[in-house]
Amino acid sequence: MRTLHQLSAVARIAVRRYFPWLDRHLGAREFVKFCLVGFSNVVVHFSCYFILTRVAQWYFLAASITAFLGAVSWSFYWNRRWTFRVLGGQSSHHYRRFVVTNAVSGLISNGTFYVLVEYFGWYDLTAYFAVIGVTTIWNFTVTKFWAFRY
Repeated sequence: MRTLHQLSAVARIAVRRYFPWLDRHLGAREFVKFCLVGFSNVVVHFSCYFILTRVAQWYFLAASITAFLGAVSWSFYWNRRWTFRVLGGQSSHHYRRFVVTNAVSGLISNGTFYVLVEYFGWYDLTAYFAVIGVTTIWNFTVTKFWAFRY
């Protein structure tokens, strides 16, 4: 079995071979990493949401907000360490800004989610995935230029 370091090296070689422009454009590379972390965050959030709504029988909006709060810490850790490579101090400062950024994003996405389910009659899981695209670009920009800014 390969170690995480070996897998990381293989991934870097594959990215350089098939996507050479990512080496030349830091912003593009960060956006791709942000989306990958975002995908893992969706998995964490959706798993929590699914368990809370299907197993624990929570109201869909309460489950979404609770799952969102749990996923924020996951996203902060990986975006800070891997996407934007912010090392060293000011962790609590960055975390507060990151939480504010994601709270606004969460309000936008949960508001959209609520409208799609309650007013337009969308199936909750379809609406859940539709709202992901609503905030991705905005969230990346604010996270990069405000939340992790020194």
